[in-house]
Amino acid sequence: MFAAMFKILIICLISRVAFAWNDRVHMMIAKIAKWHLEPGVLSKIETLAEDVDGEFPPPFDFVEAACWANAISRGGCKAFDPWHERPMPYDPEGILDERLQLDQNSVLFALNQAMGTLTNPNAGSWEKNFCLRILLHGMGNLHHPLACSSFYSSEFPKGDQSGRLFSVQGQSLRDLWDGLLGIMADEYDHSFEQQQEMDEVLKEILLRFPRNALQDRIQGGFETWANESFQLAANQAYQDVYPGTFPPPEYIMRCREIAFMQIALAGYRLADKLNKIFDKR
Repeated sequence: MFAAMFKILIICLISRVAFAWNDRVHMMIAKIAKWHLEPGVLSKIETLAEDVDGEFPPPFDFVEAACWANAISRGGCKAFDPWHERPMPYDPEGILDERLQLDQNSVLFALNQAMGTLTNPNAGSWEKNFCLRILLHGMGNLHHPLACSSFYSSEFPKGDQSGRLFSVQGQSLRDLWDGLLGIMADEYDHSFEQQQEMDEVLKEILLRFPRNALQDRIQGGFETWANESFQLAANQAYQDVYPGTFPPPEYIMRCREIAFMQIALAGYRLADKLNKIFDKR
């Protein structure tokens, strides 16, 4: 137990990420979803992707497609970066004069647009392929507590940028949360070692949070799930941790459990959304 905790603490110290989860976490969420698709749904998704083969990175891979939104940002296309987050203000000191309006250009907006396009019989295959990738990626970000919150205080009067400015011993709180999973935050490189490491974490997540254990929480909508993530940030991610200090081991283990649960929920809920879209096509 001590060895496992020590490994997580070391990884938390050195991880670095750009958005909510790193590529391998998005791939784990997509894998969970893939395993819970109704019969025939995956083949329908792959048929849609083949319609524009060459315009999106071919060949289509359902799991790796969940990383596409990060890939285009790394490649210089920053126009859709606001679609990775919905940073609702966590303002325990009451320093904000008014509520910030965020839904017009956020992950919540992007997911609603994606669902609308994917269920629109008049939408073209290019538009649907684009929105499919936004849905695959956005569902992961929607379940990251710090992607759905930003801490406001006398120390952060303009917000902590969803944990990016909240320093905890040489890294940001946002980086620390990605390291909670116990895997490195570098870009996925298809190596056997990375795949093995990812599968070991995924196995642990599914053992601890099988679908039947979360069945009563899987239903709902994007806004409900975004608000869940915000509450987890306010009540857990920003509690018992202070700028300039290192979080205690109890914080790390508690929040790691939350991260595991959120990844499982994201995968199960993503599968249900895709089943709803494609099972009737």
